[in-house]
Amino acid sequence: MKEGEGIINKNRFLLTDVLPYEVPLIFSNNNLYLYLQELDDEKLKKWEECSINILVDNKKIKDTEPFNFLIYKNENSTRMISLIHPVAQLYMLKFIEKYDLEIINFFKQNAVFSLRYPLRVSRKKIEANDSISKSMLALLDADSHESASLPTSYFVKRKFTRINDFFNSPLLNNLEIKYSKLFKTDFQSCFYNIYTHSLDWSYLGDIKLAKESRNDVRFSSILDKLLQASNYGETNGIVVGPEFSRYIAEIVLCNIDNIVYRELKERKIIYKVDYEIVRFMDDIFVFCNEDGIAKEIKKVIEETGFRYKLSLNESKSVLECRPFLKMNFWESKIRSKLVSFHDSLVNYEKLTHKHINVKIKELSDEIKQLLIDYNSERTKIIGYVLRFFENQINSIIDKINEKESSIRLYVIFKLIDLFQYILIFAINSSNIVKYIKLTLFLFLNEKKRNIDITDLLYKKSLEILKYHSEKRTEVLNLFISLKFFSKDLPEGLLVKFLEEKKDYFTMSSIAFYINSKERRYKYKKVRKIINVTIVDTVQNFLDKYPNISNRDIEKIILSKEFYLLYDFYACDVLYKETRSKIGQIKEKVDETRINWEEKTLNKFFIDFIKGFDKPFMNWNKDIKSLVETLESKSARTDTSNSG
Repeated sequence: MKEGEGIINKNRFLLTDVLPYEVPLIFSNNNLYLYLQELDDEKLKKWEECSINILVDNKKIKDTEPFNFLIYKNENSTRMISLIHPVAQLYMLKFIEKYDLEIINFFKQNAVFSLRYPLRVSRKKIEANDSISKSMLALLDADSHESASLPTSYFVKRKFTRINDFFNSPLLNNLEIKYSKLFKTDFQSCFYNIYTHSLDWSYLGDIKLAKESRNDVRFSSILDKLLQASNYGETNGIVVGPEFSRYIAEIVLCNIDNIVYRELKERKIIYKVDYEIVRFMDDIFVFCNEDGIAKEIKKVIEETGFRYKLSLNESKSVLECRPFLKMNFWESKIRSKLVSFHDSLVNYEKLTHKHINVKIKELSDEIKQLLIDYNSERTKIIGYVLRFFENQINSIIDKINEKESSIRLYVIFKLIDLFQYILIFAINSSNIVKYIKLTLFLFLNEKKRNIDITDLLYKKSLEILKYHSEKRTEVLNLFISLKFFSKDLPEGLLVKFLEEKKDYFTMSSIAFYINSKERRYKYKKVRKIINVTIVDTVQNFLDKYPNISNRDIEKIILSKEFYLLYDFYACDVLYKETRSKIGQIKEKVDETRINWEEKTLNKFFIDFIKGFDKPFMNWNKDIKSLVETLESKSARTDTSNSG
């Protein structure tokens, strides 16, 4: 088949649908994916024999422990995200191998209100690079890269990939013409409250039947077991982060939709006559013409949700009249201001310091006013502004390159100031990615002209790390991007981050930063903290499992600490003694004899990790690879942070 026409290789599911958006820029499943791609004929045959049904039938689905971390949902609340264990990811892959078409068929038959559900399997398709990434690769004299050909998700979604697409669609306009009232609500902490057994209830359409036949091997009962296995046996809640979890939640939510539809019909409230409902994940929009009907529909949704242990979020339940969705009017306002700002830079013949300062101040004030007027939308507003600059930075730079040198540099410096200032109003992972792309582009662009702007970029990133360290997960990627700048961060800052939390992501991001020839003999305190932490982690396992049997090895590699020990064995920041300590576990793994006749995925995972030389953290990531990852992250922004 020609490139762009073939159905996606199912193993690519590991690259697109199992990892949270918020993992560090150096983390990926590339090595695990390549391992499966390169299985020899004999191992491939054994892999194909291990269907998900056989694994469940033979009770070979083992509970695994995810690595959980916090992100900021908004300025005042956090959300727990899960990086599921690689073995659990393999279970999910096996499920997709067998049931991807059944997932599609389920939604074809059951999606009545949903705006976002799997429609078909994505095709492998070469996409054009986004302009800023393409420019950075050109500045690096790099060729086009494979990541551009990867779909961002295993499935194509219908009807909208982002909720903003609905807000800007003719569909909303048509609903506004037909109905005078809109009731908005959502299910509170939806993913955390979905009961795994309710997947079986949803698929069979009957709670009693599902309970009576719980041990049967079928699509939904397998899914129930798989989700428990990915969350350490927990039945209350599904892991938040993987795109796969969104498909699963959608199964439950579609079933609730159907029950609501039937119940309303019985009450003589007719769909597309008296009301219409559209739902984007757990956000529900009820359109109607009468307050009484809105109240009745709310009651039915609430009662149906209770059956599935889901409750409506009263603080977000609002009945409004036309014009609808008033909190989204900010977009047209900010768009016009941004276009005006852009034009003032590229079309103004005689740029002066005063003119630039006035325009920057005007735009900053406009953004701040919008944040005051639409405070609940601040993350979207800041994301929109940064995305605008991502799309327009090339045209701005091209135009100011024609200007006199001092003016040109002044514009660049003021833009860097502006990007940092905008970012601090809504620091999240996707906005940090946008900020890194913008500043890295300016760095590479000036470097090509033999102009060094390292000092300013370093200063701006240092300020974010110093003053916003509570946004830990979000700002860690700055350590990764700063590795490619010559200036060294103060050791005290790195020590502070580690003393506050010595978790896998923090230690990995900082280890990557200090792991270079230029910093080889620096950051001794940081190296010591990392090494002591890893030695303590290994020792805890050795104390718990003094003889390290095969069963003990299985428990160790299925734990949440596995990522830390496995990845750091290949990292150069380790002392010889620390690597030797991990080596006591590695040696046992390497000595494990694999019974290839046994139908289990653990044997493949043990085969993969033998040698401890295929880490998930890319310790050798270069700047070209970083640009490719930034591009891939940008393409995934539409699905991040859902749930």
